[in-house]
Amino acid sequence: MKILIVAGGTGGHIFPALSLAGKLREKEPASEITFCIDKRADESLFKKLNFKYHIISAPKMPYGISLRWISFLFGLIFSSVEAEKILKQLQPDVVVGFGAYISGPMLAQAKRQKRKVIIHEQNVVMGRANRLLSKTADRIAVSFANPKYTKDRRAILVGNPIRENLLEDLSAMDKSRARRLLNLDIEKPAVLIMGGSLGSRKINTIFLEMLKSFPDVQNLPFQIIHLTGRLEFDNVQSAYNKLNIKSNTYPFYDRMGLLYKAADLAVCRAGAITLSEVCVFVLPCIVIPYAGAGAHQKYNAAFLQEKDAAFMLEEKDLNPETLKNYFLALLNNKEKLNLMSKNAGALGITDASEKLAKTVLSL
Repeated sequence: MKILIVAGGTGGHIFPALSLAGKLREKEPASEITFCIDKRADESLFKKLNFKYHIISAPKMPYGISLRWISFLFGLIFSSVEAEKILKQLQPDVVVGFGAYISGPMLAQAKRQKRKVIIHEQNVVMGRANRLLSKTADRIAVSFANPKYTKDRRAILVGNPIRENLLEDLSAMDKSRARRLLNLDIEKPAVLIMGGSLGSRKINTIFLEMLKSFPDVQNLPFQIIHLTGRLEFDNVQSAYNKLNIKSNTYPFYDRMGLLYKAADLAVCRAGAITLSEVCVFVLPCIVIPYAGAGAHQKYNAAFLQEKDAAFMLEEKDLNPETLKNYFLALLNNKEKLNLMSKNAGALGITDASEKLAKTVLSL
């Protein structure tokens, strides 16, 4: 079987796409799996896992009335020609799209060539590319039980594919062991601060300012695990040193399952993959959705808040005082934390890769 997987260059698209590819390779070792990615993607990920890939350019669709539509249309024609050539060369049986603008020309051409098409939507609400492609897709795989989509007979709730190393820690690791491996106090509450794969300067800055409001910052009633993002690491580490606060600070961490297991509460963005992971690890969180990117993160955060699995704090309301109020209201309320953990766990899907792979192979 020949399968083409189309994914935008960010981690939110690439990681679930790679998880699916790994599961397909496991279930059908003889299948030919090829990726189509854009230039933002880290090519070393595909080389390391021995997956073939093609790179095409796809224009970003403008919002509103703008002269940018002219360059967009020319770019769309060019990327459609590229997509047509790749499809004729590969002759895939199924094309799986993970959203982003690259999916548009590739999946549209696939349908014109009468190939089977599946779209996977990572967020609670579809992006523009998937919204358009969903009209003709053979299957629509969704990650959250949004009734707006699940009522469609072509839709299947699969969840967001989770990286294999996280699932290994989910089953093999407990809180005490995770804290020992991270040199943390086993009894003291631990909080995980993170701002997505690139970090968030705003979250980093506001959290550090919040810490200064504690009367004894050298003896905080909690421990800190802080993922800063590579560009912010030096500044954040320097700030902790000046405040004389002990923290586990990292620019990036390969073994996220260890951090999730060690934490009692997370302060994070509302990216779809992040929220899927914290739900799988039953980790309560204060979610601060990124205000851009078509408000996807706000819809994701609101969905979890409606299920009482997270607190949403919008960027426009984010300051040291509001964050501290939310933070202490949760950290000092074990009953609430336990309820949120339970509700998050009810949303977590651990076998998304398996479900999505079965859907692909069924076509």
